[in-house]
Parts: sequence; structure tokens; C-alpha cells
Amino acid sequence: MALACKYCKKDDFKNENELQDHIDKTHICMECNEEYTNRIELLAHYQEEHNLRPTWCAQCDAFFLTWDKYKIHMKEMHNNNNVKIRKCKYKDCNYIANTLQELKSHYEHKHEDPRAPIYCKYAKNGCKYFTKQMSSYKRHLKTAHGEGEYIECPYCDEYTTKRRDNLIRHIRTTHKKPDILKMFVCPYDNPKEYVKYKDVIENGDVKKVKKKCPFKGLCFDELYEHIKEKHPELVVNFDIHKKKTYIT
Repeated sequence: MALACKYCKKDDFKNENELQDHIDKTHICMECNEEYTNRIELLAHYQEEHNLRPTWCAQCDAFFLTWDKYKIHMKEMHNNNNVKIRKCKYKDCNYIANTLQELKSHYEHKHEDPRAPIYCKYAKNGCKYFTKQMSSYKRHLKTAHGEGEYIECPYCDEYTTKRRDNLIRHIRTTHKKPDILKMFVCPYDNPKEYVKYKDVIENGDVKKVKKKCPFKGLCFDELYEHIKEKHPELVVNFDIHKKKTYIT
């Protein structure tokens, strides 16, 4: 019985030794008959020259030039509907990865993009969301999947939400506080060492200036809790009588 190469589908090998010699030496493109001495180069050739992502079935060794045919094969022959295709999201890039790790490596090395897309952890349940911003991802988890704890409005007992941006909008409109993010700003320096200073140009000279803490509370109690957690050594300085400064 003749043996076939799963990389180029040449099927006239008389024994396994002859097939192995072929695998180690020569591979032929089924589209243009171009020969390659390395199967990795052949797979790259399929993708770059013919816009194809060849693959083969791990269960029966069937070979396919396109993912669509592979998916149909897995569904009809092996009753598997969960074949995932991870495509590069960059325009004019046809790269398709077998695993998420391969796709992240592709983004980093091919496109020099350290911020590889973050895919929703509920992808197994059919969620197709992805983003490069962690803040957007957290917002998606709260909005689409109901994660996170509810936040109560500090000015009324009626409104609760899982999203802080919705709470800010509620305070601005319902409680008539359009400048809420300017009222309870942390007065101390940034507690993070790696962002503690910024370069400022004054009279042609570059000076290092301490950065202010970016925290913006929605009420005095929230600001005070932040100071106790992030600036514990300064709690004494932040005397409770300063509450009068923040009451409006």
C-alpha cells in the first residue's frame, strides 16, 4: 500500500523510510508545484503566496488547504463543532493561529505590538469580544457577563450599578454635581515609584516634578478610605477636620 505525505500529499511512497526521507528533504506545493526542503517553509509559502492556511486532522491525518474545509470535515466526520480559528486582526494580514499563544507571539514579533488583544474568558460560551484595553475588558465583563459588585450611590439609596462611569453620570445629572471628579481629588503625590516623577521644561531646562496621585473620589468617605489604603503614613496629616473643605 502506497504512503502519502501529509504536508504536500504526494502519495507514491513504497515504505515509511522513503516517506521519512521525503519529509526531511522535499515538499511540493499543490498549487504551483514549487519545491521546498523544509515543511515550515512550505506552510509559510501556502499562506503568503496563495492566501491558504493548510492543516491536517489529528484524528485521521486528512489534509486540507483551507480552514473552511477542515471545519466541515471535523463537523461531519468527527462530530466536532468547536474548531476555533484565531485570525490576526491587522488589515492585510492573513495569519491564522492554532492557539491563542501563537497569535499573541505573532502580534508581538510580526507587528511589534506588545499589547496583544485580550479575548473574553467566556469565549467557550460563544462570546467573541476582544480588546487591547484592560479597562474596556473589565467594563465588558461587568456589562455583558454580570461580573463585579454593585456600587451604591453615596448621595441616595435608590441607585446602584456595577459600572463606575454610570455612577458618575448619575451623580452629575440626578444630583446636579457636574464637577464631581474635581471635588474629591487626592492631594498627595503618586504612591507608585515608577511614575512618581515627570519631566517638565521650564525656561529651557528640564526639571523632574513629582506627579500627583490620580485618584478622584465621588465623596469624602471614598477619598478618606483611599488615603488610608494608599497613603497610610499621611493619614495623620489629612486631619478629619478637612472634611469641611470637601463638603459642598
